[in-house]
Amino acid sequence: MKKIGEQWIEDIDGKKHMLKAVNYSDGCNGCIFLRYDPDEFYTCNRGRLGCPVDDGMIIKDLGVLNEDGCLPCPFCGEYPEIQGGGLSRAEGYLVFCDGTSHSVTAGAFIAKQEAINEWNRRA
Repeated sequence: MKKIGEQWIEDIDGKKHMLKAVNYSDGCNGCIFLRYDPDEFYTCNRGRLGCPVDDGMIIKDLGVLNEDGCLPCPFCGEYPEIQGGGLSRAEGYLVFCDGTSHSVTAGAFIAKQEAINEWNRRA
């Protein structure tokens, strides 16, 4: 069973998506298990009785991952760059987006996957 705040990767329509269990306050809305219905706006794909999610949380799709396993930038939607590969934190991997009106960095990490995980956690 998923816990609030937990993130994981699932294949949806042939693409890897980052999902996150989040708290909700106004009922079940915004879950990945919803589908758009022009007559009813959003309806649950599974029906409340078949819901795979505990009461008190919904599953959010944070986005499609790129080939490095990174989510897009929350400000511009572009995928970040990964640089580095030294043996110390000061020379470590850096995941960043340097857009026209912003700069977002996940910090420097010795392990590449650690830097990617930190980038994806900020969503």
